[in-house]
Amino acid sequence: MDIETGKGDDKTLIDFFIAEGAPACKTKIVELGLPKDVLIVLVERKGKYVIPSGATTLKEDDLVILLADKSKLEQVAKFFQAN
Repeated sequence: MDIETGKGDDKTLIDFFIAEGAPACKTKIVELGLPKDVLIVLVERKGKYVIPSGATTLKEDDLVILLADKSKLEQVAKFFQAN
């Protein structure tokens, strides 16, 4: 879903499943090192929704919904994919 902010940027909501062995797996959001303009909006874990904070630890198979600039999607995807 594309988001119009009126500032000339190109934001979208996108989701990723966290793969086993991904940099985000078993890591607190604050420790991920995501770009400053990327926001994790919601985490679905085992059928329940979690409103995340920086202290939220992401786990394998979590579905992470985030708001990001389209130009950063490839960079952001690497946090959630296995190496």
